[in-house]
Amino acid sequence: MRKSVFLRKGVFAFLFAMIFALVFKGVPVQAAEPIEITDAKLAAAKSADPPGTEVDGILYQSGEKYYFESGDYVLGGNITGSDFINFYFKDGNFKLDLNGKTITNYVQFSIDNSTIVIDGDGTIGSGLLIENNSNVTIKGGTFNGNIKSISSKLLIENATVNNEYGEAITIVGSNGEVEIWDGTFTSAEDSGAAAFRVEAASVKSLIVKGGTFTGDDYGFRADNAVYETVYLKGGTYKGLKEAALYFSRSTEEAANSILMDILYDGYVYLPEIETEVNESGGEYIATTNIKETSVVPVKHKVTFKANGGTGEMADVTDLTGEYTLPESTFVAPSGKQFKGWSLTEDGEIITKLEMTEDKIVYAIWEDANSVKNPKTSDNSIYYLLVLGLSIICLSNVTKKRNC
Repeated sequence: MRKSVFLRKGVFAFLFAMIFALVFKGVPVQAAEPIEITDAKLAAAKSADPPGTEVDGILYQSGEKYYFESGDYVLGGNITGSDFINFYFKDGNFKLDLNGKTITNYVQFSIDNSTIVIDGDGTIGSGLLIENNSNVTIKGGTFNGNIKSISSKLLIENATVNNEYGEAITIVGSNGEVEIWDGTFTSAEDSGAAAFRVEAASVKSLIVKGGTFTGDDYGFRADNAVYETVYLKGGTYKGLKEAALYFSRSTEEAANSILMDILYDGYVYLPEIETEVNESGGEYIATTNIKETSVVPVKHKVTFKANGGTGEMADVTDLTGEYTLPESTFVAPSGKQFKGWSLTEDGEIITKLEMTEDKIVYAIWEDANSVKNPKTSDNSIYYLLVLGLSIICLSNVTKKRNC
């Protein structure tokens, strides 16, 4: 009898633990509310007594400099005023939600040895200075000034950058990593600047996947940078006065090959372009022969082979990137059923293709009485519940037998 009581208590404890785990699984820990940035809080930090006292994560120093402690911030209102001030995000981890608000064009952002994520649909009236191995992710927003990254990591998922006086994006220094997914980047007409400029630098990597780059002279300009790490996988480039693309190289051979050197495999220029190479001051300048071009992926097709079956399956065309193979619509051979696709007539089963070229796949057949393995997933909770029910049954049996 003692064994039966002990077993029942264990079962109840087990079921309670399972119910607790199921109910509270995935319940997020309540995060701290972000700190609001407002004109009033900036004024309070500036007038703190004694001077230099932190006020709600913000510390004022002379010279109109505001330093922010590590943490999450949100614009609680438009930041106004006519004085030129600096926002410093230094030696920390930050998040900034623009929250649809506007920061006056008298504010300069300085991001120094820090990680920061900028999000929201607000407007920053100036640009960003990113330096000293910082890690910056921009997910949205409008910037009316230059975004300059010096030896840092910069990811722009989407943004609008307009600079009335110079480049929209400038990359300087060594070991930087830059990736741009989408956005609109413009240097104003008569500014004499490119929309996107890589100054003499040895960047660790620079990949452009998309976006529109419109410059007064060039859409994209690179001055004798290390191009082995620069790739264009998308984007539209337009130079209002000169050319779509500009490159300076140390040798004529390098200048002549630059268009293909920076073009990522499987991508082309549309319309097709050529370079004009001229020597200037010991360097060779390569510029495109047209003012606007786009980088687009080459599109490919998949052809399906019945491989013993009958019927037809139309080719799938205009494919880029990853493609998931469909079910077969071929008629199976007698006594067979569809197993999957393969790149060869008797090869391994595949479910996806990376469309870097035209490809042919073959239907693979198996005996009709074969049992396909069901798709598996993480059933650990299910198995534990089954185990618990089994213990309950065992407990009942034990009780009836007075064990």
